[in-house]
Amino acid sequence: MVLDGAIKAATLIRFLERLIRDAGRKVFLILDRLPVHRSRQVRGWLDGRQDPMRSSTS
Repeated sequence: MVLDGAIKAATLIRFLERLIRDAGRKVFLILDRLPVHRSRQVRGWLDGRQDPMRSSTS
C-alpha cells in the first residue's frame, strides 16, 4: 500500500486490516506517537479486536 500525503485514521485501519488478513500469522505491531496512531478511531478499532492484539507506543 503506497500513499501520498497525510495518513488518516480510516486509512491506517484499512491498512491494518489488510496486513492482518494477508499475513496469515500473528502480527506484532509497534506504533510511534504519531497523532493518527493514538486517534480515537484507531484505539477503538484495536480495542474491538476479538483476538488479543498488543500494540506498543513509544
